Amino acid sequence: MPGVRQPQRKFLAVLFATILALRGRVTGRNLSRYCEYSERTIARQFRASFDWPDFHQRVMTVALDPRSELVSAQDASFIPKSGKHTSGLGHFFNGCASRAERGLEISTVAVVDQDDSAHARCVAALNTLPASPLLTTWPCLVEAMYLLWRAGGLPAQEELWGYLAEGLVVLHTPELGEWERMRELMRQYHDTPMDLADASLVVVAERLNLHRICTLDSHFYAYRINGTQPFEVVP
Repeated sequence: MPGVRQPQRKFLAVLFATILALRGRVTGRNLSRYCEYSERTIARQFRASFDWPDFHQRVMTVALDPRSELVSAQDASFIPKSGKHTSGLGHFFNGCASRAERGLEISTVAVVDQDDSAHARCVAALNTLPASPLLTTWPCLVEAMYLLWRAGGLPAQEELWGYLAEGLVVLHTPELGEWERMRELMRQYHDTPMDLADASLVVVAERLNLHRICTLDSHFYAYRINGTQPFEVVP
């Protein structure tokens, strides 16, 4: 970006990497514990001007196909805060209290690609999912955490942790003999191939007499429950 000097460029690179690796609240003190900058230097850098709208536009230009039809989505959150020198302090709507209160407002801005071939199907499937929690397995959780880390770092992983904490997603507890069955299935479908996460889901379906699965993995059209019954794949 034009106008960004080397010291600020270096600080921003360190800042982004540290935020992705940081556990807990992102504060000046916590940042200083995990990077080469002191808390005072971090505060000074945050006071420096930076064209964030231009930065976000440049990132989206590089990351997104300009031919796609995109929708901007925003989600605002309120943080109670007091003090005379807090930057951005004001009165904002607090949804929990149903009124405007003194504090800070932070916003998450996302870009949705409507041309994604799976987008419409996934949106439609949301209305068909049961109100009961979604069931998954430990191998699937490990794989999801890895993919989320690559896509969005710790904040993306925290979203999934939140689903587990709130009971929206439940982990299946493996029973004796399930690992042998997973090994047998991976041998049977070795030409697909079937990975451990897929095998764990098929075994759970067999154990609990389940037939409906929410996935974009086309392999589940080929897998059979107990060797005979097909899955009902959603979306």
